Amino acid sequence: MDCPSRTVEEHEERRDSLSYRLFKAFMRGSFEGSLNAPRLKMVDADCIRELTETVVTAAAQEGSTIIVGRGSAYYLRDRPDAFHVFIYAPFEDKVRRLREQGRSEEEAVHLAETVDRDRSAYIKQYFGLDWPARHFFSFDD
Repeated sequence: MDCPSRTVEEHEERRDSLSYRLFKAFMRGSFEGSLNAPRLKMVDADCIRELTETVVTAAAQEGSTIIVGRGSAYYLRDRPDAFHVFIYAPFEDKVRRLREQGRSEEEAVHLAETVDRDRSAYIKQYFGLDWPARHFFSFDD
């Protein structure tokens, strides 16, 4: 993507902010913006999602592989040879793990709350499904 990996991490599996989406719509709708947008190489949720789909489907076509997250269950949902597993931790365990990584209590709680909310909004926007769409995953009761 010709950008620092941190830039991708900031946008990956998240929706862009409302202000950015409005800016992008305005830019695409203007003559100048439509001419310059391809040259700007903007890194946003849309372009990361498109590239992720390309990479995930290419990896799956190569044969046996393990893909963690990145919407892979949704990109590969029609492949009969794909096996999807959803791994989930209770909220308290997420906060504890984040605290063990050096986050403050407040930061750990905030991250634990927002990551799932952001991921849910992302899946809803790009796949039209509620996250997690449990019918894509194998569960062991």
